[in-house]
Amino acid sequence: MKQLTIKGTIRVSSYGDCDDVLYISGESEPLIQVFDELQDQTVSLKFYSSPEEMPIEQLREEVILSLAGAVDASLEHTYSDITGYLWTKQDLSIGDHDLLDILENYIGKYVYIEVTIH
Repeated sequence: MKQLTIKGTIRVSSYGDCDDVLYISGESEPLIQVFDELQDQTVSLKFYSSPEEMPIEQLREEVILSLAGAVDASLEHTYSDITGYLWTKQDLSIGDHDLLDILENYIGKYVYIEVTIH
């Protein structure tokens, strides 16, 4: 098993023509791109959050979310020859859980995400 740790403040920024893509502070690529590398792999995920950064030992006192399942991640821009940019489709799920929808509730907060790749 391999372990991946993602930590930092969740923020919203631009990616290409899309203005509402989730990033982790200090990272140059969107959060979806990190998970895209795990596409179709089975993972288990533990998610912790606090209003500000704190040691993981303190965060571990209460697991906010624990998920398991296959990763489905995609970030696709849609364009038209006539009108140009139309929209960006963003999907990030672990099993049947919409991780993007969950993480949008934590914008501006510190998160610590432990991903175990099976």
